[in-house]
Amino acid sequence: MHCNERLMVACDAASAALNHPPQRLPSGAGHDAMAMAEGCPAGMLFLRCTAGSSHHPDEAVTLTDVAWSLAALKRVLNHLASDPRS
Repeated sequence: MHCNERLMVACDAASAALNHPPQRLPSGAGHDAMAMAEGCPAGMLFLRCTAGSSHHPDEAVTLTDVAWSLAALKRVLNHLASDPRS
C-alpha cells in the first residue's frame, strides 16, 4: 500500500519545520493503510521506538518523541486545512 503523496509532502514539511530532516521509510505497516484505503488517502508519521522494537511488549517511546509527533501532526492538519489543494 502506497501512502498518499499529498499527505507525505505535508508530513515532510512538518518534520522539516520542527528541525527534523524528513525521512521516508519503507514500512511493513501496510495493514494500517489498507484498512483505510477505500475510504480516504493514507499517510503515516512514525515515532522512534526504544531499540527499534515495534509491535512487541518491549516497545517504548519517550514523552519527548510523543510531544514532537503531536506537534508534527498538528502542523500536517493545519497545512491540509489551510490549503485543501496542496
